[in-house]
Amino acid sequence: MFKLANVCCLSLLLLLLVPETCNAEAPALHIRDKAPAPTWRFLGGWFYSRPEVVSWAPNRTDVFVRGNDNAVLHKWGNLGSWSPGQTAFEHIEGRVYSGLTAVSRGANRIDLLALGPDNSDCWYWSWDEYTAWNAGKSLGGPILWDISATSGGPNRLDVFARGLGNSVYHRMLNGSAWSGWVNLEGTSIGRPKAVSWGPDRIDLFIKGADNWVYHKGWNGIPAPGGHWANLLGQPLDDLTVVSTATNRLHIFIRQHTNVIWQRRWDGDRWCEWESLGGTGSSQPSAAVWGGGNNITLAVQGARNDVFVNDFNGAEWSGWRSIGGSITDGPVVHATYNGTEATIFARGTDGSLWSYTSPF
Repeated sequence: MFKLANVCCLSLLLLLLVPETCNAEAPALHIRDKAPAPTWRFLGGWFYSRPEVVSWAPNRTDVFVRGNDNAVLHKWGNLGSWSPGQTAFEHIEGRVYSGLTAVSRGANRIDLLALGPDNSDCWYWSWDEYTAWNAGKSLGGPILWDISATSGGPNRLDVFARGLGNSVYHRMLNGSAWSGWVNLEGTSIGRPKAVSWGPDRIDLFIKGADNWVYHKGWNGIPAPGGHWANLLGQPLDDLTVVSTATNRLHIFIRQHTNVIWQRRWDGDRWCEWESLGGTGSSQPSAAVWGGGNNITLAVQGARNDVFVNDFNGAEWSGWRSIGGSITDGPVVHATYNGTEATIFARGTDGSLWSYTSPF
């Protein structure tokens, strides 16, 4: 097309055929300057279930997976460069029998938790810049399966788990000392989800025996007593909850029709449940980025591709496929100093794949 345009002054016929190409160099330069289109990246490994992702610094991303031999596998990225290699993982001592939960209490710190080898207690690993990964230790407890954690303040780790009788239990690390396990009452049939939006503030959400969403909040250390607030909702899967700012919460669920719904706490009250449409085959995953102004949602589609929906602070973009072929729900995580979102997922080859915005 550009060659025809260069001889347009010699032929009236060609001018009529290609009238828009007389200034051919401008679009050519624009095309050369255009950034490559995003694509899925192969990160290796062979593992079960969903990856767990955490960051302890603006450009740092740590990914953990449960290997097919129940080993704990770990890799870390910095501005798109991965260690111990693009497709390699390091092994952390120990074996696990559940998905992993990772939390950072501050710069150069990671806490890792999972169900231990006897299927009845919580195991804990830690890392900081001065020490290698420890060998892992049992935190005991009447734990059946689902473990969640958050950091409720500086150098504080709050661990929640579903235990005997489907009760919700809590244990806290405050500096170097662990509390005992405390029964917070309530009945959960899924993984508790804990979020902290400020110092000493913990909001805990569970899926009750009647399939409704229940909530409790504490200013301080979680303790038994008090009222579990029924937020309705009826999710199919575990709950997804994020905080966009101080005293702001978003709950995302997949209902029985596979449609994705959300409910928001605006600092004063719970807004009504709102349908976000779409048809998901997995629990939704959500990440907050862009200074708290953006939320990216991701779900597994009906054909095992990945669908995303972005919130820009005012409205949702609508669902669209970014391709891929995955076996479980994708995981979204804020990356690149919180200016972008990256999706991690287990592909049909059993390996880890990633896709970074724009979507």
